[in-house]
Amino acid sequence: MKINKMLSVCMAGMIVLSTMYSNGTIFTPFAHAATAVNKPVTSKPSGRYEQSVAITLNSTTTGATVFYTLDGTLPDETSPKYTGTPIVLADSTNVSVRAFKDGVWSDAATYGYIIKTTEKPLLQFVAMSDLHIGSSNGDTQGNSAEALAKIKARYTSNFDVISSIFKNPDAILIAGDAINDNGDGLGANHAIVQNIFKEQLARTNMTNTRVQFAMGNHDDKVEKAIKNYPPEWFTTQPNGYYEQTIGGYSFIFLNGNNYNIDLGQRIWLKNRLSAITSNAANMNKPIFITLHQPVTGTVMDGQQTSNPNLYKDLQNYPQVVVLSGHSHLNINDDRAIDQKDFTSINVGSMSYIEVDHGYSAVTVEGLADGRFEFPVNQAQFIEVYADRIEIDRVEFNGDAGSIYLGGKWQGTPNPPFNSAGALAGKKWVVKLQGKTKEEIKKNFTFTSNNRNTTSPQFPADPDLRMTAGTNNIPMLSFRQATDDQSMHHYQIIISKKSTGVAVKTLNVLSDYYFSPIPNRMNIPIAGLDKATAYTMTITAVDAYGNKSSTLQSSFTTGSLPLN
Repeated sequence: MKINKMLSVCMAGMIVLSTMYSNGTIFTPFAHAATAVNKPVTSKPSGRYEQSVAITLNSTTTGATVFYTLDGTLPDETSPKYTGTPIVLADSTNVSVRAFKDGVWSDAATYGYIIKTTEKPLLQFVAMSDLHIGSSNGDTQGNSAEALAKIKARYTSNFDVISSIFKNPDAILIAGDAINDNGDGLGANHAIVQNIFKEQLARTNMTNTRVQFAMGNHDDKVEKAIKNYPPEWFTTQPNGYYEQTIGGYSFIFLNGNNYNIDLGQRIWLKNRLSAITSNAANMNKPIFITLHQPVTGTVMDGQQTSNPNLYKDLQNYPQVVVLSGHSHLNINDDRAIDQKDFTSINVGSMSYIEVDHGYSAVTVEGLADGRFEFPVNQAQFIEVYADRIEIDRVEFNGDAGSIYLGGKWQGTPNPPFNSAGALAGKKWVVKLQGKTKEEIKKNFTFTSNNRNTTSPQFPADPDLRMTAGTNNIPMLSFRQATDDQSMHHYQIIISKKSTGVAVKTLNVLSDYYFSPIPNRMNIPIAGLDKATAYTMTITAVDAYGNKSSTLQSSFTTGSLPLN
């Protein structure tokens, strides 16, 4: 699909179009006015439901119109208008809502509904990583009363999300970096983590929920963790590796900081795996291994992975499910699960997320080159059944925001959040099917051979526009492409029309990690010459590199210089 439109940008502050848009209007980003419109609420909260759930929507602002979407995107005036009929959800869904009155939009909110069958799971647990709680050498006030109050408020919101999905989970797994130590001797901060979790477990009546911790590279020394956690949460083993049985399943926790060179830890793991799998009854039973660093050559195309010896030690055990963190890479991306010789899962970060490096992102301060960190918090909710493992990806906060303002790190945001409990993607289902180890591997789903090959698609009318933005910087605007999994970024190439030489090549992230996902991109294009004609191509690219058909346009900058 190719769309050609001639656009002329007059930098005196107006736009002259050589073709009119189908709706005859110029796009203006929504704004909030002095008269507030309250965000809509749902009749039933986010959480886990069986078979189906019927919800109604309501804004407490009299006379406001409620718009909603069921595909995770930001509602606007083209979205379905709520008329009062209950919305019945039979599958897991993000319901995104926004209210409108007298030219004013409310904040958007997303409510995540996980729909299950009536079959009862054998085991339920939450896997999270990279909490980074407490002070650091860059934040000496991280243990102040004010800072701790904010952390407690955040984990009150986090545990509200957990209890809405799992009322009393069997376990909460922390895959390392519970604190912020950088060789500073801050191991005592593990006591803060313990106190916060104990307080929240008591508040939410999770009386039987176990907490299990694995060492990360920001967790100081093993001896400090041993001192500041109850023995049932960790271990007394001096190098911090151990095994627990939870609900009849084997859970192994490794010290990924030195696994590759720790022969004793390697021998212990291989002996345990051999002993567990020697029992024929365990052929199709998962063995969960939690460590901080992801295993070489597995999740997220091998980004930030390490411990190649661990891959060697696991490659004959397809029953293994590795849960790792460290990278902060987001779990919206379906490369966060990988199967070859065993299953690897990139666990969500509870402090901030990252994306692949080398892209630009639209922020409140403009287009930021090389931005890869965002103030989103995520984790996985895992249910084990007799014949499968179901993994739901959940955002504790998916609100849009920037982690840098004025060049200063903003850190993890504070509640209330408009997207607590939103889903970060479709459910993953892992099955260990087969009578032999090789048969189990052949039946894996999330393999390189099964990689998604479906290309993103722009809507029939992408509503491609170029307007004069702030400081007369041209603002490129278009409706987002859609993908069967998740859009990743847009490749934008701008060339001088007179020479055909490309003067700008941008790879701009699609904001797919926020909830709701923006329904259109608004990208400032700075650094162009004045009074110059340009051509432009825009291609949508998903996480696997599949590319859409290309949009094409032309525009001319006006007579004023660009900033």
